[in-house]
Amino acid sequence: MRSYFVVMMLVMVLVAIRFYQILWIGHPNYSFSNTEKASNDARNNSLSISHITNCLALNSNEWIQGQRRGNADHEMDDAFLQTMILNVPYMLRDGVSSILHTTLCHRDSRFRNETEEDDEDERTIRLWVVRLVYLAFHYHQHHWAIPEAVKRGDNCNLSEQSIGKFDFECPDAKFLLVPLRGHGLGANLRTDIVPALLVALVSNRVAVFVNHAPEGDEDVTKPWPLASCDRKDYQCFYLPESPCTLTLQDIREAHVFQNRVDFRRALKQSILPTGFDDKKVWLFKHTSGHTIQLPKLAVARLQNYSNLLLNHLPDDDGRLPTLRKAVESIGEEDPPRDGLNYAMANLKVHHALEFYAMRPNLPNKRKLEQILQDVLPHDFDPEYTVGLPVRGSDKCRKESECISFELHMQAAAEVWNKHRNATHGTQNPAVIFTSESRQVVAEQQQFKSNSSFFYEQHNLSFAFDFVVNQHDVTPDTGYLPDAAETVSADDAMLSAVSSFQLQLMARTSVGNCCSHFHHLLNDFLIEGCGATHENQFMCLQESADPLLHVCCAWHNDCKRAKALKALE
Repeated sequence: MRSYFVVMMLVMVLVAIRFYQILWIGHPNYSFSNTEKASNDARNNSLSISHITNCLALNSNEWIQGQRRGNADHEMDDAFLQTMILNVPYMLRDGVSSILHTTLCHRDSRFRNETEEDDEDERTIRLWVVRLVYLAFHYHQHHWAIPEAVKRGDNCNLSEQSIGKFDFECPDAKFLLVPLRGHGLGANLRTDIVPALLVALVSNRVAVFVNHAPEGDEDVTKPWPLASCDRKDYQCFYLPESPCTLTLQDIREAHVFQNRVDFRRALKQSILPTGFDDKKVWLFKHTSGHTIQLPKLAVARLQNYSNLLLNHLPDDDGRLPTLRKAVESIGEEDPPRDGLNYAMANLKVHHALEFYAMRPNLPNKRKLEQILQDVLPHDFDPEYTVGLPVRGSDKCRKESECISFELHMQAAAEVWNKHRNATHGTQNPAVIFTSESRQVVAEQQQFKSNSSFFYEQHNLSFAFDFVVNQHDVTPDTGYLPDAAETVSADDAMLSAVSSFQLQLMARTSVGNCCSHFHHLLNDFLIEGCGATHENQFMCLQESADPLLHVCCAWHNDCKRAKALKALE
């Protein structure tokens, strides 16, 4: 009996112990003993450190541990990184590279799509020149990051180290710092950014746009007046110019060239400052400039990059004869054009670099697409359109003569009558009207309500419809820093670029070629970025009517010549 009692007691004790274990194991604070927990934490930390060390095996401690000027990577996923970096050597294998879709060019444009034209014709070769320059410059800015991107693969999350998806050290690269200044958008692109990109090619350095840096030369610490997000720089609206990023120490220690001549010699003659090639980062204090001829070293580098891309194509690729002709033609200039003679007007390389500099970042690209969808009527046909961007406000006060809205409509009628036979249709054309000037917008409204006499006077058997950008903030200035007094700089940029993109829908266009913004539009249209595959752009200065010849402030004899011609 005693034995039975002892056995039962032991059983009950064991059951109680087991029950206690079950309850305790379920307790949220229980997992292992202190010794086991410390051992497991050490093992996990070791694995984590090993993982991070492997991901960053190609990077220096200075870059990993230092403060970096990282890139904005909003909405970038692994597929985007694959396209932008890892696939760079094979960009031409897609037929028309998906990288071309990052531009502002319309989705139906010749630039972004295969064409059915004769591969050997001059027009197709020109199209491929612009595409190859665009892709070659993308290669110049991105290929340095390929080894790091391969090393990281899809399994590296470096957010705890504050390393973004699009942040790479590019240890083999050297850099050209480019602080942007407070000109208007067109002037920024055409006279500051593109010349700097050419010098980046000449010097074989990655161009990096830096503003609002916490330290460094005074030019790089100033915010870009055309941006208002926290970064206050180019990436508030546009894609990062390169995945390669610098530390603040790199920016602080940049070698600064104070002499304006240094930049101009590099831009115009491909002559670089001597004795400083070992410096990792260069900064030219004066980067604004024009060039009539392309720097030879820039052309040679673009051709070399293009040939590298061609080398990754199979020998039986039917495009190779055309592509080789395009590579040979990269440095060629267009013949002069009456009424459109300005620095870099005839340089396809310059136009392609403008495409690169105006790539909106992913959130803003989405916004631009939505605005275009909101603005265009459901029955809109770009084949029956005249683009009429009108610069007024500050442009009229110092840089250009300005004419009335009715005279602009006279120019629109002229250009439409000149080209309407090519449409082979009877549909009434629409005028795509955009302007930053509230006065011009008011004149357009008045014209709409009382235009019958105009159509009779010009023997027009139709009335123009109007397409306008309701999202335009009409800041009464083309100088976006001034526009920021009433709206944010980022909103002003979105407004300006959405109107620019709307003008890419036009079949024929009229512009004031005293305006950098209108030159920019012409460059995009003539290189196949528009919605239609045929585009004509007429400067007011090219009109058959001398009254429409708007004089620019820098053309001293224009007004006198215009008056004499009117008397003939």
